[in-house]
Order: sequence, then C-alpha cells, then structure tokens
Amino acid sequence: MTHRRWREILLSDLGIFILLALSRVILHALTNNQYGFHRDELATLDDAHYLAWGYVAYPPLTPFIG
Repeated sequence: MTHRRWREILLSDLGIFILLALSRVILHALTNNQYGFHRDELATLDDAHYLAWGYVAYPPLTPFIG
C-alpha cells in the first residue's frame, strides 16, 4: 500500500476507532500489573489439584467432549 492509502485508512472513522481501542488496550496492559488472580480463578486452580467425580462444575464427561 502506498503512504497515501495508509493515511486514508488512519484518518477514516474506523481507523480512528481502531487507534483509540489499541491505545486503550496498550495502556491497560502497561498499568494493570497491580491485580492478581480473581478468586474464581484460584478456586478453579485449587479444584484442579483435587479432582473428584462429584464436582458439579466439572462433570467427568467434560474433558472428552472439549
């Protein structure tokens, strides 16, 4: 693509929206290191250490289907 074509894309409404979204994602990724795991994630990790047939959230057939 030529330089002119890139400029048209970046100055269009969609281009501006994509640049704003990308800058927000980058800002979020750079400043979001203060949070750890969510408690649901920790519960899932703990459940993985003690597998049992009786878990309602993880039935025995789930690994074979997924």
